[in-house]
Amino acid sequence: MNVPDLTWRDLGACQGADLTLFYPEPDDRRSIRLAKAICTTCDVQERCRSHAMDAREPAGVWGGTDERERRRIWRSQGRRLRY
Repeated sequence: MNVPDLTWRDLGACQGADLTLFYPEPDDRRSIRLAKAICTTCDVQERCRSHAMDAREPAGVWGGTDERERRRIWRSQGRRLRY
């Protein structure tokens, strides 16, 4: 079994933040903006986004992208969504 290296998460700007902030209701645009603001200051933002795309994370804000944005990217790449 190939276990992904997730040590990058320890370097995230979200460390120490209330993680519920990163899992708002999909229509809670204010909370999504707040989470994304934290992501813009993050040194591992690209790695986080890449993880979310590869793992098909169905919920939350990852690497500055919300659920809708990731679905849009998957579709534009011709990927099928499998949750």
